[in-house]
Amino acid sequence: LLFMVRFVDHLPLSAFGIGLYERWPRDVFLGVAVSTGMLAGLLMGGAVVGGVEIVWTVSEISLGVWTLTVAILLVSGAAEEMIFRGYPMQVLMKGIGIWPAMLVMSVLFGMLHTNNPDASRLSTANTIVAGLMLSLAYLRTRSLLFPYGIHIAWNLGIGPIIGFPISGVRFPSFWTARMSGPAAIVGGVYGPEGGILGTLIFFCGFLAVRTIVRVQVSPRIRATIAQNAGKLYASDLTEL
Repeated sequence: LLFMVRFVDHLPLSAFGIGLYERWPRDVFLGVAVSTGMLAGLLMGGAVVGGVEIVWTVSEISLGVWTLTVAILLVSGAAEEMIFRGYPMQVLMKGIGIWPAMLVMSVLFGMLHTNNPDASRLSTANTIVAGLMLSLAYLRTRSLLFPYGIHIAWNLGIGPIIGFPISGVRFPSFWTARMSGPAAIVGGVYGPEGGILGTLIFFCGFLAVRTIVRVQVSPRIRATIAQNAGKLYASDLTEL
């Protein structure tokens, strides 16, 4: 992807939302805030549906393994954002428009998770909704840092911190969490992303991303896109 940006399209990385810019910490913080709200909604929803049990299990894990897990999630989250919200989606935006491009890449994002342990049609659909939420987060800032903040805070929150499975995979965590209730609602062994409650949480996250008024395109990124409008989708994406 980096090769295509630099040596085929001859564009700066910042044109694809890669890099730092003025007010970038705010975008990361807002992304973390969105995921924190989603996590709070998940726990409250689980408590209403059937109950949530959270047990302190930090003494049962290796701190070194936990740290390595966090590092892997940080890197994999960045890679997924560059692949599914970075260069390919932005090339499609120029060719077929915003929402078709978002849908295509979000479906591919969902299909990537179909071979995860205990994956289902509902878990795949939920991942597609999550992909749309993250794609919209990119569009509102034209930076990958806002969706990355959402993505990584969600993964770290439900996995290494609270202790739910992440897309069917359980990681070493400070706490170990379990939700009672029908698997179709709470997600069962796949984790919260596999149930109807997860669908509602991701949909609420989508609405939050769409309505946060403090989110905007950086002047530096806007200027870069304007200078390369012939190769990029250059409409004012804050007016979606």
